[in-house]
Amino acid sequence: MSESLELLTARERECLRLVHAHHNSKQIARALGIKPGTVDKHCENAARKLAVENRVAAALVLVAAESPPNDSQYEGIAMAATLGIGPVGAAERTPHDPPRRYDPAHQLARNGSHPRAWLALTESGFPSLR
Repeated sequence: MSESLELLTARERECLRLVHAHHNSKQIARALGIKPGTVDKHCENAARKLAVENRVAAALVLVAAESPPNDSQYEGIAMAATLGIGPVGAAERTPHDPPRRYDPAHQLARNGSHPRAWLALTESGFPSLR
């Protein structure tokens, strides 16, 4: 099988890696700057060279051959805490951010539909609707 893997071009390998990452032809084409038909052709050629039925099987063969054998499936994954980075795009709270809490009375009073708001309006001289 390793001999057939050596027959794959760099572009075929790239396409198969993206297939393994669950990208479709259009997404792969955009990522590589080629047409979707060209992606399909690269995948077909790779599947033929690896003697498998389809592009998914070819991607699985490639990834299995490139991955070092592990006793644990999580051994090679670098954790964000280990690398000293946090979640991408996460907002951090600052001391100036007020704590937010759901306050139904405040929400209702804001549009005047709460009984306490109505009472406050009538006591302050709100004209009655006679």
